[in-house]
Amino acid sequence: MQVKFALNREEFAEFINAATHRVVQSRDKHASLKATLANLALWILIGSGFAAVVQFYQRNNESVDMLPLNLAVGAWLCAFALYLVWGVKQQKYLMRNLLSDQGCTLIEQQVVLTADGVTVTSATGTQSVAWEGVLDYDETASLLCLYVDNSIALLVPKRAFEDESDMAAFKQFVSANCRCNS
Repeated sequence: MQVKFALNREEFAEFINAATHRVVQSRDKHASLKATLANLALWILIGSGFAAVVQFYQRNNESVDMLPLNLAVGAWLCAFALYLVWGVKQQKYLMRNLLSDQGCTLIEQQVVLTADGVTVTSATGTQSVAWEGVLDYDETASLLCLYVDNSIALLVPKRAFEDESDMAAFKQFVSANCRCNS
């Protein structure tokens, strides 16, 4: 069974997100809940601070020189906005430049499944992994991932299959042979 494709940056970014989530969840089953609670606590603190500033303005708008406070609040808001924008831009920059167009990830590849294992062939070389080396199998919205380590996988985009039956046969073959089912 074989399939040909070339990964794109969006698919690789999807894999990075899935692999990160997978590693975090494997180390701490409650990591998602903890992150949600930490975010909630942070936003409660930010909201409380904002409410305190608004209350201060309402009580003291006549008796206190507001210029220094206005400047401090404005600087804080600008810094917070720049922090958020910088984080998003940095993540986009990394995802855009993490892979080279001439590297082995974004070029055309052929994945062949045999009774012995998985072979990936491209213009840069060949990699073979015995089924004992495929530790787990997972899928995302657009990828089939054959994990050979905690966050390293052989990736096959779902769009590479001609139809659903080809993809189902691929999945069934992997599920029947990978180590995750032994």
